[in-house]
Amino acid sequence: MASVLRVDDIQRSSGSSYTNTFVNAAGQIINRPQFMAVGTWGSYTMNFSSASQTSFTNTSSGYTTYPAFNNVSGINTTGFTTASSAGLCKYRIPLTGIYTFSFSVLVDTTVSSHLDSTFNVSDSNDTFVANIPWGAQYIGDSATSTGVCGFNRIQEVDGIYFAPWCTVTGRFYEGQHIRPMLGMNAAVAASIYHSNHNYWHGAYIGN
Repeated sequence: MASVLRVDDIQRSSGSSYTNTFVNAAGQIINRPQFMAVGTWGSYTMNFSSASQTSFTNTSSGYTTYPAFNNVSGINTTGFTTASSAGLCKYRIPLTGIYTFSFSVLVDTTVSSHLDSTFNVSDSNDTFVANIPWGAQYIGDSATSTGVCGFNRIQEVDGIYFAPWCTVTGRFYEGQHIRPMLGMNAAVAASIYHSNHNYWHGAYIGN
């Protein structure tokens, strides 16, 4: 029976780091995905309200908003869409496997209600679904799974600004899209700051 020579075996025999090259669903050889992103474009006001969101980009009302990061660097960042407008920034998963993602962004408005942070996972078509941070969690059980992944809640009652954050590690599928998401179940106009004071990092761990 003929043997199958895998990419990692080829690289192992050559003495290089075989764990940094992988094959995607289309048979393309890609380097280990990794990115570091930051927003430097300014800020925007999100008018949170106790109502379902209507789109990724709506900032006039709704439970949730999606911060935007306009600068990115790393390895194999072609799946990262930079943006200077809420909702348009996203990362398309380039390879099925285990990833870690982490983000934080400054909210430079004092609010009396708690603010939640999570990641939103959408399908390969990036179909909008009115998910909420305190809703059903994405658990990565299939390529068609969507929902929110991770959870953190902050409430500042002493009149200071704060930086919500969230970190997740889980299985994601090639073609899915992921975005940082903030949510608040209250009528509050909050300034989401994107002049540094923020980050979004991500990396592929393995399969």
